[in-house]
Amino acid sequence: MRALAAGLALLVTADAFAEGHGRFAPSLSVSESYDDNLFSTPSDPQRDYVFRVSPGIEAGYYSLHAALVGRYNLGAEYFRDHPALSTPWARHDADLDLQLASAGGLRFDARQSYLQTYAPSELTPLTGLDLGRVRARRFASAETLSQRLGARSDGTLAYTLTDDDLAGGPHGRTHEGTLTLARVLGSRDSGSLSYGARRFEFEAEPTHTAQVALLGWEHELAARTRFKLSGGPRFGDGPVKAEAGFELRHQLKRGELALLASQTQTRVVGFDQPVTAQAVALNLTGQLGRAFSLTFAPGFARDSIDGSAANVYRVALEAGYRIARWLSLLVSDQYNFQRGLLGVTGTERIRHNVVSVSLAALVPEPKRRLGPERPGPERALPGRALPALPRPEPEAVPVEEPQQ
Repeated sequence: MRALAAGLALLVTADAFAEGHGRFAPSLSVSESYDDNLFSTPSDPQRDYVFRVSPGIEAGYYSLHAALVGRYNLGAEYFRDHPALSTPWARHDADLDLQLASAGGLRFDARQSYLQTYAPSELTPLTGLDLGRVRARRFASAETLSQRLGARSDGTLAYTLTDDDLAGGPHGRTHEGTLTLARVLGSRDSGSLSYGARRFEFEAEPTHTAQVALLGWEHELAARTRFKLSGGPRFGDGPVKAEAGFELRHQLKRGELALLASQTQTRVVGFDQPVTAQAVALNLTGQLGRAFSLTFAPGFARDSIDGSAANVYRVALEAGYRIARWLSLLVSDQYNFQRGLLGVTGTERIRHNVVSVSLAALVPEPKRRLGPERPGPERALPGRALPALPRPEPEAVPVEEPQQ
C-alpha cells in the first residue's frame, strides 16, 4: 500500500489535470423481462413479468495525463404477479475511476465500486451459481501501480479489497495483492512472472490464506489471433492446488471470438469458505452492418466446497439494434441449468430462463485516449490492466464514428 500511495503522490500534480475537458452524460434504460424461476428453486418455480426502469448519470474529466470518471445507476423493479417484491430501490450501482500516467512510463489506476442488488448471482459471474432473489451488496476497491522497466519490460503492483454480504448470510472480506513482472520476448511472444497473496476473512469462521505463483506466456499465432496461458501452484491452508488460466482470442472483421478457461479459488457471497471454481466459456461478438450487433456466450462451470459440488451450464444470447446514435434496442435470453448445490449433498436441479427486451438511451461516448502513449513495444504486456469489476447492466450498441 505504501508503494501505491507513493506512486500516486508522484503522479498527482497540477499539470496532470491541465488542459482537459469534462463530460456529463445522463442515461435511461427501460426493460420488460419474463422470469420463469424468480427465486431459483429446484421445484415449484414462480414465474412473473418484471418491468425495470434504470436512470443513470456519468460525469468525468479527461486530460492528456489523467482521467477521473464517476458513474451511478439506480434500478427500480415492478412485478406483475408478485407486487410485494416491487421496489423503486432494487439496485444501486456506483463506481469511481481514476487514471494517472506520466511521460516516463509510470501509471496509476484505481476503481472504487459499490453494488447493491436483489440478484446476488451478479456478484459471482465466474461461478455461474444461481443464488436466488435476496438483497446482496458489495464494495470493491482495486488499485494498480505500473512502471515501464526499460523498452521491453513492465513491473506492476496491484491490490484489491472486496467486502460483501448477503441478507441473512455471513459477511466476508477478501484482500489480494499481486506483484507482476512482464517482458516482451520477441516479435510474437511475451512472458510474465507473478506472485500473489490472498486473505479470505469470514464473520464467524477461521480466516483462509493462500499464496499463488504464476508463470504466464502470450503468443501471437497470426495477425488477428493470439493466446495467453498462465499456471502455477497455490499454497494455502490445505494441500497444494493448481491455479491456471487460458485465453484464446481471434479478431473478426467486425467482432471477436474468444475462448476462456480458468481454475481458481474465490469467495462467493453467502458462503463462509472459499470456493474452488473451474470455468470455461466461449464468447462470440459481432457487428452485422452499422446498426445490428449480436453476442453468443455459452459456458460451463464446476464449483466445489467441502465435498459438495455444483455443475452450471449457461447460455446467453443478445441482439441489439441501434435506432439512433443515442438510442438502442436490446433483446436477450439467458438460460442457466445448475445441477447440485454447494454445502448440500444430492443432485438438486435448478433451471432458470430470463428473456428481456430493453430500450437504452445515453449520450454516445467519444473515443478518447486516457493518458499518454507509453514508449516501447506496441503490444500490451500481460498484467498491466486494472482488474475488471462486474458491471452487469446492459450497454447500448456501440456507435461507429463516421470517418473524416
